[in-house]
Amino acid sequence: MPLLPAPYYLAKNPTKQSCTGFKKVTLLQKNKSLENCSFNDFLNAGNQFPDGTQRWNLIRSTIHQALYSKVYYLNETAYVAYQVSGDNNFMGIVGCIPASELNQRVTLHERVLAERVSKFAYYLKNVKIQAEPTLLAFRWNSQWQSLEKRIKQSKPSIVFEKDNAIHQLWHLPQKESLA
Repeated sequence: MPLLPAPYYLAKNPTKQSCTGFKKVTLLQKNKSLENCSFNDFLNAGNQFPDGTQRWNLIRSTIHQALYSKVYYLNETAYVAYQVSGDNNFMGIVGCIPASELNQRVTLHERVLAERVSKFAYYLKNVKIQAEPTLLAFRWNSQWQSLEKRIKQSKPSIVFEKDNAIHQLWHLPQKESLA
């Protein structure tokens, strides 16, 4: 049986405010001609301020400036494979799914801290940009092992380092079978 993605994605023609349920995931991707730029330029933009409006506005404006100046662009894809390699190694498939669809249908990881959930909710309310995806997981099996091997044989679309961990993302075309 093939691995099926979540049926909800960001808008087909995304705008800053859109999230309408078409089959696309939109990612911020660095232009290859600008090798000196780093994802950390906007990921850490608000670190100089404590939590609050000033911090969130700076993060949001830094992301918009990166798009406006064409340092980064929006790349539409169907799925994204995401691997983090550091003290611990994780890999999975990322997709967009509305939070309303998660109500009573997802078992939370037992180590999720209530304070982290509250902090992230506050972040979303203020920045109004989804910076961290909802990760949906499934049990390890031969189908996943085969898919992981195919993914890792290709070059990642995005690679960056943060907090002593290497982050790699692969854009997976919608036409590619996840079986």
